[in-house]
Amino acid sequence: MTYPNVVPPMAHTAPTADVVVYREGNLAVAVGAKTKIKIASSTDHAQVIQKAIDHVANKGGGRLYIKSGVYCISDTITISKPIHIEGEFAGFETFPADEHDMSYVKDVSGVILEVIEEGKDAIRIENVGLPITLKNLVIKFSSNLSKTGHGIACIPPILASDPALRETGICYFLFENVNVIGHDGDHYGFYIVNPCVGTLIQIFSYGGGGLFIESNGKWHCGNLVVIHPYVIREKGGTAHCYHLKTTNPDKGSLLNLMQFLRPQCINRVNDGGYRWRDEGAKWYGVYEPDLEGYGNVDISDETVWVSSFGAPHVRFLGRTVITTRLSVIYSGEETVPANTSSINVNFADKGLADYGSDRYKVLALPEWDTTVYVTNKSTSGFTLNFGSPPTTDSKVYWLVIEP
Repeated sequence: MTYPNVVPPMAHTAPTADVVVYREGNLAVAVGAKTKIKIASSTDHAQVIQKAIDHVANKGGGRLYIKSGVYCISDTITISKPIHIEGEFAGFETFPADEHDMSYVKDVSGVILEVIEEGKDAIRIENVGLPITLKNLVIKFSSNLSKTGHGIACIPPILASDPALRETGICYFLFENVNVIGHDGDHYGFYIVNPCVGTLIQIFSYGGGGLFIESNGKWHCGNLVVIHPYVIREKGGTAHCYHLKTTNPDKGSLLNLMQFLRPQCINRVNDGGYRWRDEGAKWYGVYEPDLEGYGNVDISDETVWVSSFGAPHVRFLGRTVITTRLSVIYSGEETVPANTSSINVNFADKGLADYGSDRYKVLALPEWDTTVYVTNKSTSGFTLNFGSPPTTDSKVYWLVIEP
């Protein structure tokens, strides 16, 4: 039998890449994937990666492939043109169950960009309306830093016509299996301003805040799908696990139209930091969340929030005329006497000690035409207030749902 010749693959190449970066001794080296021409070689690893990015950008865009290894980042890596950056591998190892008190992250491996200078973002994306892909990367802030920057900061330039606003940010972008570890409590793993159409898949943040998304421009921003993000907030500060914000809505800015599938967090710091903070975002959905630990969950009334924990699922027609699946804790109906503007609903016999008043929302459906406002939420009940009292004795149906 005759066997065909098998040619072993050449070292430090990736078939579809334009530039490959790898470690060689103390050096980081960048070479053309096809030409094998050396583009940069230095003990300054950040400089080599930056030159590789610029080389790809100057060719009109393309793919940068980074081989596994630790790359010391002494200055922020800046991206301002379209590019696809992909690491060979990225992941982390957790401690066994009996050792969880030590830490949730034991070790990281693969492509590790270790930031060694204080106050520096690891990667800063400054482009206006251009596509970016980041895949299979670990960003690790050195443990001896007293102050860090963000893991990935996507901040477009200031708008020329109004210095209070910024340009449109990244568009048609993808972040997949990107992990940020060790940032301080005043910074985020992912800090994104004015995004327009993008997908984030299995992003991980361990340290300070997790994911911050802001709209601060002349147009609406958002249009994002975020699939299974995970945040472990270990360090106190001004950053939250998840933070959505509309800034300057009077100038046309609005953060909207987003979907979050199975977002998770563990907030281990009891300092007032939120598990989920919403400052003016609209019309987005959160599905199957698991938000544990300290801090409030602040969700817009115009949000579809669908959880799977606790009681069985039912269908309920809310006043927003959206039929969805809701995780119901309690339900009931009350008779409202004629000309009554408010009633108290009490479930003290059951209580919500395991939830807390910040851990549930109320949906109410009156038989007559009126607005309904919920006040005095506690672990034993709430008050329903009616904008227009009924003219005859009428029913109001209510659900207590898990956010």
